[in-house]
Amino acid sequence: MPIAFDKATVRSKNEKEMRSGLEYNLDPTGSSDPPGLKRNARTSREISLTYVIAEPCVGEKDNSCVEVCPVDCIHPTPDEADYEAHQQLYIDPDECIDCDACVEACPVDACFAEDQLPEEWSKFSAVNVEYYASR
Repeated sequence: MPIAFDKATVRSKNEKEMRSGLEYNLDPTGSSDPPGLKRNARTSREISLTYVIAEPCVGEKDNSCVEVCPVDCIHPTPDEADYEAHQQLYIDPDECIDCDACVEACPVDACFAEDQLPEEWSKFSAVNVEYYASR
């Protein structure tokens, strides 16, 4: 049975967490970086990934994950101008609330919690970060 979310409540909760620093390592030395924390070279801000879309999505872009995401954090969507320019979908680390809905919805098993990403697809963490660094 799908989980029902109130998008406004979820967005509000996520924004409060981001403002409080829970999504980011605020230590400028980087000495206390938790696993999964990536630095965005373009902006020097750190990005904490929760979920990553990996190789099975390349060329597939089923969009089931887009449809079930309660906070609309998976891009590009079919109605975005750059949809055809990308071979896969990406999860916005600033918006993702770690709900696991995308994992359950993906028919090709391409969505993973970053700490469960198979080793052979570990490069997709960087691919996801690069996509959002350019936005």
